[in-house]
Amino acid sequence: MFIINNLIKHIEDWAPPGAGWEKDNPGIQVGSGEKPVRNVFLTLELDEKSLEQAISKKCNFIFTHHPLIFKPLKKINTEKDPKAKLIEKIIKHDITVYSAHTNLDFTKGGVSFVLAEVLGLKNIKFLENEESNQFKVVVYTPENATKNVASAMFAAGAGKIGEYEKCSNLYKGIGTFKGSAKSNPKVGAKGKFETVAEDRFEVIVNEWNLNKVISAMINAHPYEEPAYDIYPLKNKNINYGFGAIGEIEEHLTPEEFLEYVCDSLN
Repeated sequence: MFIINNLIKHIEDWAPPGAGWEKDNPGIQVGSGEKPVRNVFLTLELDEKSLEQAISKKCNFIFTHHPLIFKPLKKINTEKDPKAKLIEKIIKHDITVYSAHTNLDFTKGGVSFVLAEVLGLKNIKFLENEESNQFKVVVYTPENATKNVASAMFAAGAGKIGEYEKCSNLYKGIGTFKGSAKSNPKVGAKGKFETVAEDRFEVIVNEWNLNKVISAMINAHPYEEPAYDIYPLKNKNINYGFGAIGEIEEHLTPEEFLEYVCDSLN
C-alpha cells in the first residue's frame, strides 16, 4: 500500500525541507501522512476555489508550493477567519495538505532550474550555491564492522556529493583503549590496555541529516562507546543554491530576449 508518507519521502529525498529558508514552513500543513494516496492535486497556493476543485476530483493529497500556514496560528475561529474556515473544510474531507516552498526553489532541478529549461538555457547551474550547511563525520571502527556501519550511515543520508552517493574515504590505523571496571567492551577485556586494527571512515553529511546519521552510526557500531568526530565545513553546498543561470544559443538584444521570454512562457 502506497501511503502519503511514501510520496512525501520521494519529494523530500529530492528537496529536503532543511535545504530551504530557515524561517520557511514546508511539510505537512494539515492532515496525516499515514493514509493511502488516492488522487493528488497540485496548486501554487490553496484557496477556497482550488480546494473545491480538489474535493470534486476526490483528491486526498494537495501539494502546494506556498505553505498554507506560514506564521503560527493563534486562533482557529471559523466564523471570522477565512483560513480557519479553509482548514475546517480540509479536515472535514479528510485531506492532507503538504507544501514544498523554498526547499523546492533551492534544490537542483527545482523551480529555478525548470524555468531555465523552459527558456531553453544550456549549461544551467546555480546563480549562487548555499553557504556551507554540511559536516564531515569521521568514525573509527574495527575492520570487520566498517561495512555495516557504512551501510547504516549511507541509508540515513550520508555520503551524497552532487550526482554521486555513498561517497566516503577510508584509512587504516590502530586504535587503543582501556576499559574501566564498569565497562563492557565488545573487543578485548575490561581493565586491560588493548590495541585494535581499525578503519577511519569519513563521509559528508547535510545538516538536516546529521542527527539521523549519527544515530544510525551509533546503533550499527559494535563498540560500547564509539569514537567519532564531527567537523563543520566551509565549502559551499554544490547540491543546493539560489536562482539559476545558463547560456542561450543565439545572440539577442534585451528587447528580443524579453519577447523570447514572453513567447516561451506563453
